[in-house]
Amino acid sequence: MQEFMRARNPEQKKLRLEEIMAATDKLFHEHSYHDVTLTTIAQELHWSRGNLYKYVTTKEEIFLELYAQKQLAFAEELDGALAGKTLPDAEFAAVWADVLGRHQDYLRYHGILSTIIETNVTLQNLTAFKKRSYADRESIFALLRSQCPGLPEKLVRQLFFTLLYHGCGLYTHTHCTELTAQALKAAGMPVPNDTFEPMFADFMVMCLQYYKKMV
Repeated sequence: MQEFMRARNPEQKKLRLEEIMAATDKLFHEHSYHDVTLTTIAQELHWSRGNLYKYVTTKEEIFLELYAQKQLAFAEELDGALAGKTLPDAEFAAVWADVLGRHQDYLRYHGILSTIIETNVTLQNLTAFKKRSYADRESIFALLRSQCPGLPEKLVRQLFFTLLYHGCGLYTHTHCTELTAQALKAAGMPVPNDTFEPMFADFMVMCLQYYKKMV
């Protein structure tokens, strides 16, 4: 086991937390959520579990921060690709789909956010996360407002969540696990071979056209 050096200042603590998140993200790409534990995270870092506890109490705390990072990265790239541009709905949706396709980790994390990740954190941490999460979405809401001028704020947010939850479901459909693929084959059923980006873009165009009629 490598020698563990406890953080002595905020900068060192930030580096330790970044190490923890990177190790957790790596494990989540290699294993199921339930197979990622504080023990396996500590092993990945070559730390003791006790040393890991100096920075986090539950793995869900780590996943909350990972989700926030994934969402912010998506929002920033999306804003850079679409802010200030006037595009037809089909082109706007195609750009959105391409950016989302490069940030599908965001969909993976969101798919387990409310049902799994948010079930084992303190009220204080979850409240802070919710405030940050909604603030980081503001640039995304702004893009939808611009594409659908005059759409009431309630419907702007409704449109966002419609797209987000469809994206989560579509990600699962277009990224079939090996076990699921084997089960489908054994059941004599076709294994999906659809591509995420064009399917999402088509759905988004329908949504934009529908919501524009509500202005």
